[in-house]
Order: sequence, then C-alpha cells, then structure tokens
Amino acid sequence: MPDSLADLLGEARRQLDVCNACRYCEGYCAVFPALERRTILLDGDVAQLANLCHDCRACFQACMYAPPHEFGVDVPALLARARMESYERFAWPRPLGIAFRHPSLAVVGATAAGLKGRAGWLGYAATGVRRLAGARTHFEIRLDGGQPMGRQARCVVVGNVGLLPGGFVLLPEARPDDGLLDVGILAPAGLFGWPRVAWRVLSRSPRDDAVLERYQARRVEIAAEARLPRQADGELMGAAASLTVALAPGGLLVRVPAARPRRSRVSLRRDRT
Repeated sequence: MPDSLADLLGEARRQLDVCNACRYCEGYCAVFPALERRTILLDGDVAQLANLCHDCRACFQACMYAPPHEFGVDVPALLARARMESYERFAWPRPLGIAFRHPSLAVVGATAAGLKGRAGWLGYAATGVRRLAGARTHFEIRLDGGQPMGRQARCVVVGNVGLLPGGFVLLPEARPDDGLLDVGILAPAGLFGWPRVAWRVLSRSPRDDAVLERYQARRVEIAAEARLPRQADGELMGAAASLTVALAPGGLLVRVPAARPRRSRVSLRRDRT
C-alpha cells in the first residue's frame, strides 16, 4: 500500500479507472454507481467513495483484475486506507486526528466489527474510552546494557522525533541528529491518570513523575510480562513480549540543496541604482 497521501490518491485513481472501464461490479453497492458519474477523480471524490464502502469485499471476490493479476486491483483495501486517512484529515477538533494514525492502545484493531459498521468512527472512540482504564503491564527496560528498570506501565515509546501529529510533543528532548534515542514510559493509573499525561504533554513540561518518565540511550531493550501489540511508525508489527531498538550510525543519508552565495548590501544597492 502507498505510504504518502499523494501516492495513496494516485493509486486510488489508477485502480478506480480500471473499475470505471470494466463496470462488472456496478450493481454491488453504492460505490460503483457513484464512481460511474465521474470521469475525473478529485481528492474529495476518493474520500466520498471510501466512505460509501462498507468493506464487504464482494467486489474483490468477483474481480478478474485482483492480485495476482498485473493490474493488482484491490478496491476494498484501498478504500479502507483512504477512509482511515479521511477520518484523520477531517477530525474535529483537528488534534484528535492523531488517534486514527497512532492508536497506541490498538483501539482500531480492538473495535468489534459490528460496532464499526453501526457507529463508524464513534466505534473507535467508544473502544478507546473503554481501554483507558485498563490494567498496567510490568516492563523490564534496559538502557545501553545497564541494569534493567522494572516499571508498571501502559506503554513504552522509543523515538528520535518528539513531535506527534497534531502538534503534541511527547519527547521534548528528541532530535533526529543527536545520536540518541528518546524513551517515554507512560504509566497512568486508571482512567483518571490519562488527564495527567495529557497535561504534561500539552504543557510541554520537561518534568518526570510517576505517570510519564523520559530517558535517552543508544540501545533500548524492552521486555514485557505478556505478549503485547507493537508498532513501528504507526504500523502494527505483530504481538511479542520483547522489543529491541538500536541506533544505526550513518543509516540515513540526507541531501540538501547547496547554499546560495549571499550578496552583499553594496552589490544590492548597485543593482537598484
């Protein structure tokens, strides 16, 4: 699946153009009659079609161009991705859109299928609220090969960029080029512990306490007492009881345009005269 929004919309136009030419599935659901009325698909059209889809996958089962065909048409999967992107983009208040891209409590995966169909994005919200009061898990966290730290926490975050979508700063000391990983240990106790975490994040407070601790290291080893969902850059990696994150020096090459020569004020005055 495409990673960026531009790539997602481009792939949506490609696949839906195939559907519009074929029209075998025009009687399956509301997506295809709406698609037939458009010869050019704009960004808003893709969002509308995505939210008309109920993900029944009947069209995928009937499609002669589905993988492994070279056209690779998988409209339900594509529209599901576009639908999630539209939930994030049009969420109000805007900062709440982060819940759809970074469901740290695996809210999306935990929401019952029936509730998704009946309540849409409210189903995700309802599941998230229910899980806020969940129990903490025992973690053993080792930094740079040191002594393990035992913590009862809800989740452990490792990153080198502290700014989250929506403008929230979870790891204020994180820098992508400082050669360090930043670690955040979130340990709110029950439902009412989360407002304390939210206040710490919104106020950008550097202070550590029992609900939010932050550290820096070059290698982070995390072990949990049970298998838990893991995420990398918002994508689920599968459940496991351990995770190791380490720096790879020189692993990313960044190219920037050459600096333009600065002109002196004297030359600028001459140009004007």
